[in-house]
Amino acid sequence: MHATDDTLRRRLLRNRKAPPVLEQIRRLLDGGIEVHTQVVLCKGPNDGAALDQTISDLAELYPGVRSLAIVPMGVTDYRLGRNESEPYNHRGAVRVLDQVRAHQRRFEQCLGARFVVPSDEFYLLAKRPFPRAASYDGFPQTSNGVGGCRLFLDEVAACLRRFPRQSRRGRVQIVTGVLAAPVLQKFAEAVTAILGLEAQVVPAVNNWYGPSVTVAGLLTGRDVRDALNKAGHADLVAVPDIMLRDGQGAFLDNATIPWLADAAGRRVLVVPSWPRAALRQLASWCESPPDS
Repeated sequence: MHATDDTLRRRLLRNRKAPPVLEQIRRLLDGGIEVHTQVVLCKGPNDGAALDQTISDLAELYPGVRSLAIVPMGVTDYRLGRNESEPYNHRGAVRVLDQVRAHQRRFEQCLGARFVVPSDEFYLLAKRPFPRAASYDGFPQTSNGVGGCRLFLDEVAACLRRFPRQSRRGRVQIVTGVLAAPVLQKFAEAVTAILGLEAQVVPAVNNWYGPSVTVAGLLTGRDVRDALNKAGHADLVAVPDIMLRDGQGAFLDNATIPWLADAAGRRVLVVPSWPRAALRQLASWCESPPDS
């Protein structure tokens, strides 16, 4: 969506011929299609009053339009100098969360749902706790980065309640992006509590696209190698599968897991991105460590 003001939306899309977006949405609704929408928020052009208008316009189409995700624009170093807006910082994220929360309170009263939901990145930038699971209205927007951290943390808590305690020895480093490091710290604490391993979170700075890109899924093998070389020794490195291209076993820069193990001088294990499955894989490794 980006904006329901068509003039503004055409500017954001760099498309002067983009048709009126609300007309397109209404056509889908008339066809019986349920719609989930997203705004990629740019600091300046489509936040503030423009965002208020977009949220209100789309809420009028509820429940046909079921939800609206608010996601910050990502900017690489290659675009910083040419972009018309800056990436969101702590102060900007706080402002967006407060603005969206005011709408949520209104919608909870009149719609019975929050309807509009900020992405996890805004909460991480603002250093605010994630809402409880029930407030995500069934988590329809996880693929857009909304609610995944809440699901992750709740699964960590479930693992701490249900997994039997073990007394393993060794040190494992858990690689992630800079943004998600506080969330992964909770998982590292669970690894120590459940398996007995000393667990260290290693946030890797993105030198490929630039440090303003902070998500784990856009890290390269060289970014991970550089972070590990600064982190000290460990018996094992756990790399979440989200960092690798599907079915290829390679990072975005074509670096492979064997290459990383050799470059970092330690064993590397690819683990699932969700706590329960990752803990089970780490426990299996403890019982039968691989040769490389």
